[in-house]
Amino acid sequence: MTIRSILLATALLAASSTAALAESDDVIAAPVLRASVAVSGDVVRIGDVIDNAGTAAQIAIYRAPDLGTTGMLPTAQVISALRAHQVIGANVQGATMMSETLAQYSALMVMKHKFGDAKMKRFLKYELDSYLVNRGAERKAENPLYRNENQGYIHYRKGSLAMYALQDAIGEDAVNRALAAYIKKVAYQEPPYTISRELLAEFRVVTPPEYQYLIGDLFETITLYENRALAATYKDEGNGRYEVTLKVSAKKVRSDGIGAQTEVPMDDQIDIGVLGEGDAPLYLKKRRVRSGETTFTMEVSGKPLRAGIDPIVKLIDRRPDDNTIAVTKAE
Repeated sequence: MTIRSILLATALLAASSTAALAESDDVIAAPVLRASVAVSGDVVRIGDVIDNAGTAAQIAIYRAPDLGTTGMLPTAQVISALRAHQVIGANVQGATMMSETLAQYSALMVMKHKFGDAKMKRFLKYELDSYLVNRGAERKAENPLYRNENQGYIHYRKGSLAMYALQDAIGEDAVNRALAAYIKKVAYQEPPYTISRELLAEFRVVTPPEYQYLIGDLFETITLYENRALAATYKDEGNGRYEVTLKVSAKKVRSDGIGAQTEVPMDDQIDIGVLGEGDAPLYLKKRRVRSGETTFTMEVSGKPLRAGIDPIVKLIDRRPDDNTIAVTKAE
């Protein structure tokens, strides 16, 4: 028998896929994405790619590679194809948030588990830059994520940033619980199909009061930040300990669809960080940040090289390159 092999981008199906295809009365069995797939037919089916696929196992999702050959599939593409057969969004604004955005989120969680939160800056910065460039080139109107009209720079790029920021604030487990509850309610449903507001309702259930503002900022409005590190100094405390004083400026704005911006009051929980060699975090904690200038004092182990606000670029910041600044010795 001639075998056609498909090598997937990763063996781990992360966060948003933990609530997928087979379920009992109380527990949704976690699917497992296979690291490699060998098929003998002309098509690849969900059951070839995913263990615990349940009744969806026979659904065809890809044409198989030529006989005796190997193909590669990115994780996000696989998850998007699977989700399209599980959660069907109504043909209205925001439908791609349930498919493309959640597929991107799954791929992000794969990366986070493999490389760690501190190493995510490069990819998050790429997503942010792409979103900012494309929103500037929008010919009609930019919509909030939950009402996007199949706009790739919104449901992919902004979607990645929004979902990563949400799980960073409330925890990956909380997001998983919301997704599990949502999928259990809407998987394989008949018309009327699900809409993005139903997904947001599940996010609200698991989001603590102090982070409820994020649902509006990330999904329901076009919210941007203008955060900046102004000054950073250190004092050598001896025994490898340093006291770092950081001064930052923070501003939050809301934009309409054509780019007109209005400043809004800011009272947010944002990462404040001190970085050492290789941008390794010596200190990284969420601190309350209000509009205007704020000064923070932190003690770290290891010599500080840079410090700033949102140093890993988890927020949608219009000028992220000024989020950190070199730390100099205090006079």
